[in-house]
Amino acid sequence: QFRFNLGSGIANLTTPERIQLGVWHMVRASRLDKDGVLQLNNGSVVRGMSGPPLNELNLELPLYIGSVPNFTETSRDSGVAFGLIGAIQRLIVNGQSWTGLGMQGSRVGRYQGPPCPPSANPCLNRGVCLSSLNTFSCKCVDGFYGEQCQLSAASEKPVRFNGDTFLEYAFNLISGKRQRNRRRTRFEVSVRTEEANGLLFWLKRGKNPLGNYVAVAISDGYPELNLKLGRHIPLLTVRSKVQINDGEWHTLLIERWKRGGQIQVDNKVPDKVQAEFGKTMLNTNAQLWIGGAPTLPGGLPSAYYLNYNGCLQRLLVDKVPVNLLQLNTSLPTDQCDPV
Repeated sequence: QFRFNLGSGIANLTTPERIQLGVWHMVRASRLDKDGVLQLNNGSVVRGMSGPPLNELNLELPLYIGSVPNFTETSRDSGVAFGLIGAIQRLIVNGQSWTGLGMQGSRVGRYQGPPCPPSANPCLNRGVCLSSLNTFSCKCVDGFYGEQCQLSAASEKPVRFNGDTFLEYAFNLISGKRQRNRRRTRFEVSVRTEEANGLLFWLKRGKNPLGNYVAVAISDGYPELNLKLGRHIPLLTVRSKVQINDGEWHTLLIERWKRGGQIQVDNKVPDKVQAEFGKTMLNTNAQLWIGGAPTLPGGLPSAYYLNYNGCLQRLLVDKVPVNLLQLNTSLPTDQCDPV
């Protein structure tokens, strides 16, 4: 609601849309002479005017934000009886952006909620979170870039797997805390190989061959995702229709969510699979194996028992970059031209 009085009658503008609690909103209010305009988000534009003949606004008190020191100073016609209980993200007055709103005033604290909660910064590697209503952007420190500052020059350097090498990665500590049950798993990587078969990723908990696991491999030249979400749940498999063992770079995006999975090559139409029943959580806190694994259960396709032979670059696990050279400094980097 937007009210003003120039001395000859009240202008009272109210949006038809109600404010949804717990969500950021944009409110625009403006006045030119007797005419006022009010808009909530991108909703209906409400127009109104104060009574004639006066068209100037003369004020003696300062501009208060959120509340006033004493409500006896406010006009009865304003309808103001309570202060704001909530948060203000950005304030622009007459085209000028006001900064440091929390530096002045009484009983004003720092907002702790989304989209940039101080306790859980969505920007990685010391990036600064910049809020924009319900979304955010990241300002990255030198050496990092990406939507969440998740990429670095070191994590993008291509490395060579010779068919005898595989790496171990602490998948369970990617987010900084242990997560036993996961509804979603995501791998993004660039690959270049001429081999028709080889294991790319293996994630499993325990030694039980019937337990949960996620496996990604190249089989007959095509990338393939295998899911096992419980002892008595049938194996779930999806294979891309795009062949990738042509010696060229290809970008793979592999995702598992609940009972479904998909695999996408070079931004082409993804191939998907969905189980009709079974668990929705991947019960694992194990290590992620890259390029092969020390032991594998029986019953897998033959391609999964071969280590990967080729180049890898730009590996992200759950959108977090993996520096392969930190896992094994002896991996050759002079045998793979970058993407």
